[in-house]
Parts: sequence; structure tokens; C-alpha cells
Amino acid sequence: MHKIRSQILIAAICLLLGIMLVTQFNTQRSTQQAPPQSPNDQATYISDLYRANQDLQGELDELNSEVAKYQSDDNQGTSKLEDLLDNLHRLRMANGAVEITGPGVSVTVSGTVTVANLQDLTNELRNAGAEAIAVGGVRLITRSVITEDANGIKSVDGEPIAAPYHLDAIGDAHTLVAALQRKGGLIAQLTQQLGGKMEFKVEERSEKGSLITLPKTAVDPQWHYAQPSTADQ
Repeated sequence: MHKIRSQILIAAICLLLGIMLVTQFNTQRSTQQAPPQSPNDQATYISDLYRANQDLQGELDELNSEVAKYQSDDNQGTSKLEDLLDNLHRLRMANGAVEITGPGVSVTVSGTVTVANLQDLTNELRNAGAEAIAVGGVRLITRSVITEDANGIKSVDGEPIAAPYHLDAIGDAHTLVAALQRKGGLIAQLTQQLGGKMEFKVEERSEKGSLITLPKTAVDPQWHYAQPSTADQ
């Protein structure tokens, strides 16, 4: 809206400049059709014309400065709007409000897997720099929870997930894989502790055509109780 108003204002100023130039030209032409006869009148005529031209030039310079100012303000406004939209888009990605895609790592876990194991794996991925994670195809956000009911059915944010369990994380693929497979890391510890009761498959996903796509969150995005603090307003 700001850009449209600025463009309309610039167009109006340019139209005004055109009208002033045409008016000045017509005035000079009509005056030239009946030039003064005496030398003194001619001198006065030239002097008045010179002053008129000087005044008009000053007005033109002033209006040109105004046009440049509005164009600059319009560019700054557009830049600020683009920054706001970019920040909003990043916030929506962080909150899981939109589907996202990118390189990263896929982990498949089978065998004796507990909720604590899945939580530890997601924390390991976060600590390694993962920007977004999904477990069993369910996007994780800050309010997400991984639970298990009395029948041993695991779920993420109320969405049931089944074995083998798949964890997908978007981030620097090489770093994520290295963090998972490092000597003494979480996978190495779990493998040693459980004596082969849990198996892992780690796959780097960084090539075109194999990038990871994560869905929107299954969590209700509405805030029912929390409100902005008055100290930040």
C-alpha cells in the first residue's frame, strides 16, 4: 500500500512539472508574438523573463528533490517490508506452520526402542545443529511430546507412530551424520548397552532428489493461556 501511494504521489509531481513547463512555454510564446518595441522595454522584458526562468528552475530543482526523496523512501519501505516478510516466513518455519525441505539425515531405528531412546536421539540431532526434526513423519516443535500409552503404542503429539521408527532432520548433512556416528556418541553407547537389541541405519540426504521434506506440525498453533508480557510492549 505504501509503495502504491508513493508511486501515485510521484506521478502527480511529474504531472505538475509537465503542466508548469507547458504553462511557462505558452507564456513565453505568447509574449514573443508581441515583443516590446523600445530598447528599455526590451531590456525589462528580458530581465523579467530571466527572473521567471530562474524561479521556474528553482521550483523544478525543489520538486526533483522531492521526487528523489519519495523514491528513496519507497525503496526503504519496500526493503523493510521484504525484511518483515522474511522474518515472518522464518518464524512460520520455526513454529512448524509450513512444510519445509532441505538436506540432512534420516535415521531408522528398529528393535527394542523406548520413548527415552527417541527423545535422546532427537536431542542428539538438535545438539548437532538440526534446524527441524520429524519423528515417525510427525514434525517436532518446542511444544511437542513423545509418549507411550498402556498398550505400548508410541505417539508424537497425539499421532501414533510404529516401528521401525524413522527420524528425519534438516541441517548440515555431513555434520549431523558425523555427530550420530562418532565414536562414543549416543548410537555407539546404545548399541553397546543393549547388546544388539537395537539397530540403526543412518543415511545422509544431501543430493538433489533425496532431500528431506518435513510436514507441518500436528500441534494446535493457538496460544490459549500465554500472553505477551507488558514489559516488552
